[in-house]
Amino acid sequence: VELGSTTLGLAKGALGDTTEWVVLCAAENRRNARRNDWLVDWRVAKAWRGAGGEGQRGLIGCGDISRKRVAPALIELDTCELVAVNRARTDLAESFAREFGARRWYADWREVIADSEIDAVYIATPVYLHAEQTIAAAEAGKHMLCEKPMATSVEDCNAMIAACNASGTRLAVNHQMRFMDQYTRIRGELQSGKFGALGSMNV
Repeated sequence: VELGSTTLGLAKGALGDTTEWVVLCAAENRRNARRNDWLVDWRVAKAWRGAGGEGQRGLIGCGDISRKRVAPALIELDTCELVAVNRARTDLAESFAREFGARRWYADWREVIADSEIDAVYIATPVYLHAEQTIAAAEAGKHMLCEKPMATSVEDCNAMIAACNASGTRLAVNHQMRFMDQYTRIRGELQSGKFGALGSMNV
């Protein structure tokens, strides 16, 4: 499993043996490369038990990244439906839901998790909320795609992993950049030994 440097350099062993991870559920949207959009591809999540890559999704957090990237990507997919969104201000949650076709909106994120129609959630809130929301979602049996960084401490990361292990849910951290063409090409060249043995690298 690969995690980006923003994930606090998780200690070795932080990922339990029983946890299956998909550390990216995103792909570049090549249909309009000029927009530099990313397509959050829930089809990659076929490894998620119960999610099957298709189903009803909830969005927790309707800030800038959700408006510009997450929600537009979700509504482009024909494999899932954006059912409900959350934002603390009800009026803004409602306008966001209407803009992106979600059928319900909630001021309390716990209501998204409690929504029985939703089987997976995208967590796009400030990082200090990630652990609490992920653990609550896992306990409710929801699968999750979480914005990076994963959490604010290794202890919180471990607690998130433990909650997913206990519930049999899947958690992915959205490090989409490593799957973009230029990075996969560089990685391939490094793995091929083209540049020899590198002692350090600064990007």
